[in-house]
Amino acid sequence: MIDKTMLEAKDEIIRRKDLAKLLHCDVSTIDKWVLKGKLPKPLKFGNRFAYWLRKDIDEIFSLSKSAEHSNGN
Repeated sequence: MIDKTMLEAKDEIIRRKDLAKLLHCDVSTIDKWVLKGKLPKPLKFGNRFAYWLRKDIDEIFSLSKSAEHSNGN
């Protein structure tokens, strides 16, 4: 059976300032990481509303942790 709370968490929208809090960094760091390709470009709704999906952020960090473990770190 599918856990409804897991589905809701994966569909969660994360705004730039909330992503910065989650990653313990400044909003400007989020922008720099997007430019360097460390984070995906945000989805946009209109001109002022930029966001990421929680599942995309979780996926990036799970891949990052996998790579660290395979490199022996």
